[in-house]
Amino acid sequence: LSTFIEPRIIFVCDPWPDKNAVDDANKARIPVIALCDTNNQSNKLDLVVPSNNKGKKSVGLVFYLIAREYMRKKAMLRSDEEMPASIEDFTEE
Repeated sequence: LSTFIEPRIIFVCDPWPDKNAVDDANKARIPVIALCDTNNQSNKLDLVVPSNNKGKKSVGLVFYLIAREYMRKKAMLRSDEEMPASIEDFTEE
């Protein structure tokens, strides 16, 4: 299919429930980044981001920070400029 895009990296919130995606990525030699709590195994992961991956607000905060830094690195935001979205847009009550 012309719409198929091969991923260059996989980012998972929790490697245990996402173990099939992690296994498939490893078989395809695609790097895996994962948010990991103290009870997660880091086998088959290329980069571990230590964080509370069980709390909605914590995961939202991590995604906010990653999105903000990505936008800054891609020159979509100046280094002194904040994102148009707020942290609350990445979390839910």
